[in-house]
Amino acid sequence: MAGGLCEPAGEIAVLGVGARQIEGFPVADGGLGVALDLVFETEKPALGNTAGDGARHGSCGMLGGEDGAPHRYRLLSAEKPPRTLRTKEVGIEILPGDCLEVRSAGGGGWGSSAKRAQEARERDRVQGLVTDEAAKARLP
Repeated sequence: MAGGLCEPAGEIAVLGVGARQIEGFPVADGGLGVALDLVFETEKPALGNTAGDGARHGSCGMLGGEDGAPHRYRLLSAEKPPRTLRTKEVGIEILPGDCLEVRSAGGGGWGSSAKRAQEARERDRVQGLVTDEAAKARLP
């Protein structure tokens, strides 16, 4: 997702960044996506814009691989309830201390996960790249 502030009014801090956990096993390495939390350490409200696609449909899987998860962007604010942001949204009011939660999609799977080596599936589970529930459900 690309984005920007129309009226910069302070610093933007990266609260956390890491690989987005997936719910299945790709046969070939695919993109896991990114989990990014940005906190706006501003002194006054600012306006922001988003620019991106992929919020409705994730990347397509191929040859039996599962589709990737779609992008998800949310604005978390102490003053307002959490709000899902639309792609190409303009004039988003961002208050001091607000957090922009970005979850990018990554790639779709390639082939059946049942054909993937057990060691590779276990490594993904141990590294936290796939949920325990998905690991159990995908056992051949």
